Amino acid sequence: MILTYYNEEFDFEILEETEGYFVCYLTMDNKKSDIYDELLEKEGDEFWYLDDQGNRLDTDELFNASPWKLQKDDVTIKLLLRICLWDGCKYKCTFQKAESYLDWNQFLVNKHT
Repeated sequence: MILTYYNEEFDFEILEETEGYFVCYLTMDNKKSDIYDELLEKEGDEFWYLDDQGNRLDTDELFNASPWKLQKDDVTIKLLLRICLWDGCKYKCTFQKAESYLDWNQFLVNKHT
């Protein structure tokens, strides 16, 4: 399996994988950590998760736009990074898969109509 962020490959250790979530440690040396920090800055300057009007993208567009993906055999799984915490010498990250994503905009529309 290959985990990429803006097409940069990162080594990882799987902690848990379910139908809806993927939890892992990102393991990095200093060089890779610097690259990760640069990519985080790049993402901070982009709003890939918003449409032209500043609204959150619909589910399919949101996952398609995400800079994170997991390549598993011949299948590409787009991911949303939900939590990433520094855990001593590596990052512990929780990713969400499309199968478990609840489109809050649709939920709110249905709830209030």
